[in-house]
Amino acid sequence: VFAIAASLAFKDAFYCPLGKEDAANRAKLELGLGHYSDHIALAEALKQYEKALGDGTAGRFCYENFLSRSTLKLLSEMKSQFAKHLHEMNFLESADPSDRRSNKNSRNFSLIKAIVCAGLFPNVAMIKNCKHYPRLKTPEDGTVKIHPSSINARAKSLPTSFATYYLKQKSTAIYVHDVTCVDEMALIFAAPKSCIRKQKSRSLIVLNDSISFLCKQSTAELVMRLKKDMDELLEHKISHPDTIKSHSREDLVIRAILRILSADDYDGDLEHGMWRPLSENW
Repeated sequence: VFAIAASLAFKDAFYCPLGKEDAANRAKLELGLGHYSDHIALAEALKQYEKALGDGTAGRFCYENFLSRSTLKLLSEMKSQFAKHLHEMNFLESADPSDRRSNKNSRNFSLIKAIVCAGLFPNVAMIKNCKHYPRLKTPEDGTVKIHPSSINARAKSLPTSFATYYLKQKSTAIYVHDVTCVDEMALIFAAPKSCIRKQKSRSLIVLNDSISFLCKQSTAELVMRLKKDMDELLEHKISHPDTIKSHSREDLVIRAILRILSADDYDGDLEHGMWRPLSENW
C-alpha cells in the first residue's frame, strides 16, 4: 500500500518506448499478477525491484520490464518515509516498511484493492462486458475508455462490475488512468455516506445517487454495522494513535472486515452473486 501511495503522490515508474508498446504492455501485465489492477502492478514492480537490488540485478530488471530505475529508487525512499512517519505517530510497531508485522496482509490482494478503492472513491466506473470488449461508464460523463497504458485496456472482459481509477482526462475520448477492478464490498466500505433503505423482504444499500445494491436485510445490517464500527475505530485511532492489540475489540472488528473483504482470497461466508447494481441506466 505504501508503494501505491508513493506512486500516486509522485509518478508512474512504467514507461513505453516507441515501437515497443507490445513488449512493455506484456511486462506490465505480468507484474499485475492477474489481478486486473495497475496499482498492484506498480506495487509488485517495486517489490521485485527491491529484491533485485539485493541480488545486484536491479538494472537488468528495470530494463527488461520497462521501468525507470530512478523513479523506483525515489518511490522506495518515499515508502520508507511513510513507514517512518507512521511509526513516529505510533501507528506502526516498526519504522521498517519491510517489517513482518506490518506486512501480514501484503499478499491479500482483495484487501489491497479495497484500500485503493477507499482512497480513490468516488472515482468509480461501472463495467459492462460486451461481446468483444468491456464497456465503462461513469455517472458524470457516461461512456469512458481505459487509457492504453493500463493493463486492463486490452482485456476482452473484466472480472468485476466496477472499477476505480486515479485520473480521468479528455483527449480524443474521455480516458480513465490507473485502473483497478473492485468488487461490491470494496465499494460499500469505501463510500463515506452509505445507508440502508428497507424493502419488503430485502434491503438496499445506497452508496450515493448512482450506486445501490440489493441484498438480504440481515446481510445489509451486518455490513453496515461493521462499517459503522470501522468508522468509529478510525476516528478513535486518529485522535488516539496506537497499535492495535491482539484479541482486543478493535482487533476483532478488523478481523471481521478482513474476512468480508478477502472473500476472493480466502474461504468465507460471503454469498457471491447476491448483489446486483440497480443503476443499469448509466
